[in-house]
Amino acid sequence: RAGPQATAGEKLKEMQGGRGKWAAGLPRGTVVAVNDAGAIPYFARLSIIDTVGVVNPEVVPYLSRYDDRQPGLLEYLQKPC
Repeated sequence: RAGPQATAGEKLKEMQGGRGKWAAGLPRGTVVAVNDAGAIPYFARLSIIDTVGVVNPEVVPYLSRYDDRQPGLLEYLQKPC
């Protein structure tokens, strides 16, 4: 575990890597919405929707529709596939 003197990168790696390892226990075929398209999908080996738009740039127009990103993100996630 990252100790009190750990760098921000080490803490982020531990946190997001831990989430990815947890998600690895989800059923195959599960799609996970994440804000970190690195460690979580790497460890989980699941498909993702990148809520920031790096991996899924089609989400970006939804994020900028409102003053707050949340309504646009929910609109994107609820649209038919």
